[in-house]
Amino acid sequence: MYLVAGLVIEAVTGKTWDDFVKEKIFTPLSMHISSTSISQLSGEHPYAHPHIKNKPIALLNIDNMAPAGSINSSVKEMLNWLQMWINEGSWNGKEFLSVKTYQTITSPKTMISNNSDESYGFGWQLGKSEYGKIISHGGGLPGYKSSVTILPEHSIAIIILANKITYLHEELTGVILDFLLNPERTNWQKAKESLYFKNFNYAWDEEREVDTTLQANNPFF
Repeated sequence: MYLVAGLVIEAVTGKTWDDFVKEKIFTPLSMHISSTSISQLSGEHPYAHPHIKNKPIALLNIDNMAPAGSINSSVKEMLNWLQMWINEGSWNGKEFLSVKTYQTITSPKTMISNNSDESYGFGWQLGKSEYGKIISHGGGLPGYKSSVTILPEHSIAIIILANKITYLHEELTGVILDFLLNPERTNWQKAKESLYFKNFNYAWDEEREVDTTLQANNPFF
């Protein structure tokens, strides 16, 4: 469906999806090194190579389904994008999305479980935790995984990028949230053991050649 959305953009605007993203997202949010294809990566801006079984693999070209996951970026530039979501559509003192558009995107459109607190908006997974509303999404390609978590009521956004598929993202996100919002409850020894366990389990699965790439889109909470 993300590919379909990209094709709709091209049909409506008469521009390629790549040009539209650059003009409407990258440029206004000062995401100058972000790109929409591995063909645009260069030695000028070093990038993390994907790994499987702790060994580097070749980059996967997905230009034919680019809207579904081809954007290359960095934590620094994605923080500009996340700041816009925290500010309900504004960035650097300017309106990027109207408040109405922001609310439309981040309101439930499809229920994803029997739990009424779990739903999907437009491109965002929506849920609730003890800390309030959670807006999140994750994704993965062979050798890469990303997770984005936003708590709008606390103006907190967390992004974790890794050049391997791993179970650590969700666990680490929980540890960070506990530390930021309830630091006295943070048990670092328990967190360390849990993170080690998650990493060890994934490494064990890799050795058994179990396909864990589907974990990339699991709910965070």
